[in-house]
Amino acid sequence: MRIDIRQLNNKNPEALKYRKPNHKAEIAVIIIGVLVMLFPIVVDMGHPAPVISTEIIGILCLLVGIVTLVDSEKRHKRITAVIATGKKYTALITRINHVTRRKRSGANRIIDFYCAECEFTDTETNNKYLYNSAYTVYNLRGTEGSTVTVFVNPDDRSDYYVDLTTILDGEQI
Repeated sequence: MRIDIRQLNNKNPEALKYRKPNHKAEIAVIIIGVLVMLFPIVVDMGHPAPVISTEIIGILCLLVGIVTLVDSEKRHKRITAVIATGKKYTALITRINHVTRRKRSGANRIIDFYCAECEFTDTETNNKYLYNSAYTVYNLRGTEGSTVTVFVNPDDRSDYYVDLTTILDGEQI
């Protein structure tokens, strides 16, 4: 399910669910790169300099699109692997970070993003670990003191995923 920014309210639980990226922007950049590379073939350009510069721009667009697509897919596979095979902890939300951004430059529409800082203390080693969730448009204010599930890769504690949907348990929306 895709969430449209225009239909969001401050307490939309769909904004907390992890979804596979749809890669629309990456595919658009790849297509633009291919079209720019094909432009000199379709349009007869008499001078070789514009042809070479157009080809370089097309190749750069193509490379940026492919690298971004591969990176996004690797991030998705890492998160799904951590959720499937990681160790499950219950962490306490200690702080909410809030950032505002404009939808477009010069636009009056402002979008609020929230991030939860979570703390977990390992009872065996007595070590304290801090985890940050991904930024979301869901209004997380007032959830300090709530518990969330954190999936952690046991081999690499820096590889984790904070499942914010667990704050919805017991909450009426």
